[in-house]
Amino acid sequence: MTPVAARCQATGLTDGEVGIPQEFKIESRNGRGGLTGVGGHNFTCDIDTPKGRLPCEIIDNKDGTYTGKFTPTTPGKHEFRINLDGTPIGGSPYKTNVSPAKPDPKLCEMYGPGLQGGEANKPGVFTIKAKNRLGEPIKEGGHPFKVNVDGPYEGSTVPCQVKDNGDGTYTCTYTPTELGDHVVTASLKGDVVAEPVHVNIGRDTSSADPSMCDVFGPGVDGGSNTSEPAKFKIVAKDSKGNKIPHGGDLFDCEVTDPEGNVIPSKLKDNGDGTYDVEYDTPNPGNYNVDVMLRNKDKPMFFEHLKGYPKTVEILPGVSAKDTICYGPGLTDGILDTQPTHFFIETKNPKGEKIVSPNEKFDIDIKGPQGPIPHKIIDNKDGTYKVEYAPKGSGNHRIEVKYRNDQVANSPYNINVLEGADAGNSFVEGFSFVLRTCSKTGKRLTSGGEKEHIEVKIQGTKGDVQGVEINDRNDGTYLVNYQLPGNGTYRINILINGSHIKGSPINQTF
Repeated sequence: MTPVAARCQATGLTDGEVGIPQEFKIESRNGRGGLTGVGGHNFTCDIDTPKGRLPCEIIDNKDGTYTGKFTPTTPGKHEFRINLDGTPIGGSPYKTNVSPAKPDPKLCEMYGPGLQGGEANKPGVFTIKAKNRLGEPIKEGGHPFKVNVDGPYEGSTVPCQVKDNGDGTYTCTYTPTELGDHVVTASLKGDVVAEPVHVNIGRDTSSADPSMCDVFGPGVDGGSNTSEPAKFKIVAKDSKGNKIPHGGDLFDCEVTDPEGNVIPSKLKDNGDGTYDVEYDTPNPGNYNVDVMLRNKDKPMFFEHLKGYPKTVEILPGVSAKDTICYGPGLTDGILDTQPTHFFIETKNPKGEKIVSPNEKFDIDIKGPQGPIPHKIIDNKDGTYKVEYAPKGSGNHRIEVKYRNDQVANSPYNINVLEGADAGNSFVEGFSFVLRTCSKTGKRLTSGGEKEHIEVKIQGTKGDVQGVEINDRNDGTYLVNYQLPGNGTYRINILINGSHIKGSPINQTF
């Protein structure tokens, strides 16, 4: 029977989805509206989409029905023009709406190196490929995938950027900062994509490995005392034991004293892979020293260096208040013409002498005329000799400090006296003793001859006046005189008018 176009109709045309094959049915009916029951009729279908004509296959089922098959490729309104021998059938054109492709979270894929392992502080990159419910790739973007990356510690997460490539793939990038197992979970509108992936993050090979770094010095190996800060050095090494040639690693040091008090420490990055550390040691005893490497991005997370924390014994050192000073340079009555000195004897807090060479003392000496230079000599036995020369008489203030603390009874105030100066001293008078003897040469032992003794001193300018003769009543006479100036003088010594043996005497002054 010949079908009538106006009586024919299409069924099953519903809204569709890009990439999902769809079918509809055409029923061939005669003029009375009944199915023809036979095939062989010329049905055609043209599908107009927002991007042009879409192919449609018409299959003759040989029973008066025809199956139309098509796969939408473009979202939007679709118009179906179904004809029989070029004449539209009943209801044609038919209209439906095609939605964009919908990914099926369980069938989408995740792949790439960022899911196979990685290094801390280096980007991990992987791809999400969107697939529909048939498992076929979706070639359009626009799907709101989200990625969560959970770190190894509770509450630690790593931000992940999801880039829509516009072709149904999404590039995901995250940068882990912690070591250990990370769980990568992708989702689409709350539904998990594929299955969560566990990724092990290892150490960045360009950064320090706490298990390989070297730490050495008296501040951790022992030998430090309370005289000065305890010091040590860190040498950064990578996981292969190679020294790192640059700085930037976040090392840290925590120290507690014997009473459990936190002691501040100072760490200096030398920029060459080495780090200098020092901490104060106010009291002797066992200190707890912990050396660690903190996470650069999350400093609250850290790893202990190999062998730490450890206990370090700090020995008693020099105590300023117990150290003593002594010697002539600290006593009153010294002369301003003579160099002098004093000693510093180093002692520990127990008052015991301590052999601590190369200690640094701050010494300041001021006299009436201002600052006075000094010299410190290390005797290498725990004592130090301080030499100085006073300038002028009067008070000299001597201050001795050790690490900014006054030593013993410092400052000292010393009264310096005037002393004789050779450059300014001169001979003010002369004297000699006249021994009298008898005619037989016997030494006389009694006086009484003064009136018979005469001493005349003659100079270029005349006789010298004021010559004194003192009878010592033992046969000798003390003669005192002063010369008026430089020159050559003639001394005449006479008894009873006659020159004594050797008289006259010439004297040059």
